[in-house]
Amino acid sequence: MDPEYKKYIAQSNYAIVIHQDFTPLFLNQAFANLYGFDSIEQAYSTKTLLDFIDPALHELVKENYRRSILGIDKPSILNHKNIDRFGNIKWILAIDHVVNWEGEKALQITIIDITENVDAQRKLAASEQRFRDLVEGSVQGIVIHSDFNILFANEAIARLFGYESAEEFRSLPSLTEVFDPLHIEDAWKSYHETMNGVVQEKPHIVPNVRKDGSRIWIEIFDRRIQWMGEWVVQVTVTDVTAQYNREVLSTSLYNISNAIHTTSNLHQLYLSIQ
Repeated sequence: MDPEYKKYIAQSNYAIVIHQDFTPLFLNQAFANLYGFDSIEQAYSTKTLLDFIDPALHELVKENYRRSILGIDKPSILNHKNIDRFGNIKWILAIDHVVNWEGEKALQITIIDITENVDAQRKLAASEQRFRDLVEGSVQGIVIHSDFNILFANEAIARLFGYESAEEFRSLPSLTEVFDPLHIEDAWKSYHETMNGVVQEKPHIVPNVRKDGSRIWIEIFDRRIQWMGEWVVQVTVTDVTAQYNREVLSTSLYNISNAIHTTSNLHQLYLSIQ
């Protein structure tokens, strides 16, 4: 091996090991650090690199090694689980290629530690599953969307809008399908404000349309959340149609009563009501 190349990989920030049949021939300080050794010399005491590989993968990596040395496979990138000398799990990307080591073929592996990324993704997935479990059982209608493309909807919102199931509701080409056409422009404005970080201080009431075409008045509360690593909008929906109708009726009756008591021309009032 070229001395300059050997010097280069020795100083690399990535863990690098060169081996034959998993017996280490060369490794650098970054490799020693990754697998919990105090020094390179201590790391060289490792008899086989298989000690760092999940036993369930031993046959796979042995076959990959054989095919690489024989030239059957081109250089590859593998994503799998390793174990350091203390038993801690490491998730790595292993990039391998064949090199010449003192006149014989050997396999060089450059190792990138992606443990933090994998752990973060798993925590995110677990968090999203807990969120799904929570909202699926919510009595309030909940829908998550991006540009009104429905990403998630629970059973409550499907029932609220008269659909047979959450799957049917999610199959809508756009959430705007249930909007009152006169309020679509306002909905887009509210969406962009929420996506830009504007916090909605209180819910607002808007008319929507059920599957059968009937009008429904809903109270909605928008907030920006992270979904699958992307910013989206979660909408919590409550049916307030009955309440809204009562308030409209009460206001109408009040206006009529007030007009009766203040007008001096009942005939003119009667004509105005007609």
